[in-house]
Amino acid sequence: MPIAKQGWELHVQRLGMQKKGTLTRTYGTYQVYINGVRRTELSGHICETIGPGDNSEKDNGKRVEAKIYPLWTQFGSTYRTIDYSEDLVTPGKLHMPGVLLRSTGKRTGILIHPGHPPKLYLSSIGCFNPTKPLTSKDVMDFWDSRTRVIALIESLKAFAPEAFARKASTRIEGASVVVEGEPMNVLSDAKLSEAALVSLRPAPTTPTPPTPSTQIDLLAETLGALDRSGQSVSKLHVSYLDSTSLASVNVEFHAAAMALPPPAATSRELRLGQKMPDQSEISVCGPILKKIRRGDPEFGSLVENLNDDIVFKDEERTGADRMMSARLRDGLNRLAVHVLAEWPGVKLRVTEAWDENNEHHGASLHYEGRAADVTTSPRDGEKLGRLGQLAVDAGLDWVFFEDSMHIHVSVRR
Repeated sequence: MPIAKQGWELHVQRLGMQKKGTLTRTYGTYQVYINGVRRTELSGHICETIGPGDNSEKDNGKRVEAKIYPLWTQFGSTYRTIDYSEDLVTPGKLHMPGVLLRSTGKRTGILIHPGHPPKLYLSSIGCFNPTKPLTSKDVMDFWDSRTRVIALIESLKAFAPEAFARKASTRIEGASVVVEGEPMNVLSDAKLSEAALVSLRPAPTTPTPPTPSTQIDLLAETLGALDRSGQSVSKLHVSYLDSTSLASVNVEFHAAAMALPPPAATSRELRLGQKMPDQSEISVCGPILKKIRRGDPEFGSLVENLNDDIVFKDEERTGADRMMSARLRDGLNRLAVHVLAEWPGVKLRVTEAWDENNEHHGASLHYEGRAADVTTSPRDGEKLGRLGQLAVDAGLDWVFFEDSMHIHVSVRR
């Protein structure tokens, strides 16, 4: 059942059944398309109950039929599309994030929601549990699954914000789930990887002539590239040859992050529990790809922050708190300048950056060195609100006044 290439479409391709002892589940892949354009960051695998698909009987324990279903926001006792729990410590804390499928015949309460305790091999009766790749023996990771559901919700919110304007079940106009396949075969793990790759491979399309870029498009691309560089720009001059061609781009960067002028004195500060911007961390910074460990190839992408104007707690005595992505290092270095300017004699203090000891929830950006918990040295809880605002001023991508002990900051990849 092909996608319509119109609106927001979640394409679910069923691959077959997985078995582990007496446990059985349907296993497949998912991929989001917006107006036919594949969103590679919104893809993965998905678990359902056993087949065949059947919508003729309520609570029959089987998967839903292969067809197209409209999407609605959900407000139930267990799952919600808005105001779901932000507890990042307790797995399965209510309410969990979820989105509702309608037009399911006599079936009710069919949702896209995380796989959660106590049944992590399968956590649904006809619902969909997004997940990372799994062999037949693997159980789902709640934090990974939760992250994936939230990413879908944030994408839907950006696509149809009017559906999220009120806290009542509302049709998300133009959004649907396309479910394909009714396989009953048991998948062997040896064939699983190949089947998954084939199902996620983009379908061949007839090439179309490229659409000429406009000046606005070119300017947007230029600004996006500068933003991704993580460097602070002091001056930007763009010249155009014509309406579809760039002539030149001249950029002047600050000589170093430490050379940034401190912000003007101000009384602005964050409130306890406030986020800047007021969105979920994953929607701003993106989910983690993996937990980076020493010895992994990805460990080489981390840098050591040796800034003498920052105090590192280093309670593990391993130097882990100094390890972070280059973008986070540059942001913290800018913040350190602002702290010294705001409070002479006071330094920025990092209590946690890269985590190699599994001390955070399963989807934490600390595992990729893209998040840090900060306070001041000497510690002063009265300064945290202002420190949070200084972090915003310093250009950290996401700032959260998490509790009375610290400010949480994170950056994009």
